[in-house]
Amino acid sequence: MLDQKTLERVFRQHYPKMIGIARALLYEPKAAEDAVFDVFAKLLEHAPEVADEKLGAYLCVAVRNNCLNIIKKQKFAERFQKLYPIENEEIEDTDLELSERVAEYVENRIGEPQKSILKLRFADDLTFKQIAQRLQMNINTVYKYLTISINEIRQHLNNN
Repeated sequence: MLDQKTLERVFRQHYPKMIGIARALLYEPKAAEDAVFDVFAKLLEHAPEVADEKLGAYLCVAVRNNCLNIIKKQKFAERFQKLYPIENEEIEDTDLELSERVAEYVENRIGEPQKSILKLRFADDLTFKQIAQRLQMNINTVYKYLTISINEIRQHLNNN
């Protein structure tokens, strides 16, 4: 764990480059700041065993990976929403908020193998046949799990 003084020094030294990377990838200043602060929060929880001269590179890679994960979750949720629109007109969330809610629900509440099937279908854009081959499942099982997961997500979003 880092002490307060060390964390402040690391922050001042590496923040400008980290925020530049995040802004270039996410385009939204607030989202970029959140991505960088997430990396610092993780750094505060668990300091990596990295030499001081390589810490900047480590932090830049961590920000890049965090941003790519955010983008991947957004794309997954947006594709899911387009393919399976929610039928409840009372939901007034912005598209981004809804996308984040779907991605968060899938990540935290959907179990395996459904989570893998959803990600392969919507994030990786694989066909049912390709998913069945990759997961060594029957294609009908893939379809069944996908249908169950989509209905579960719809129900969750309609109830919240």
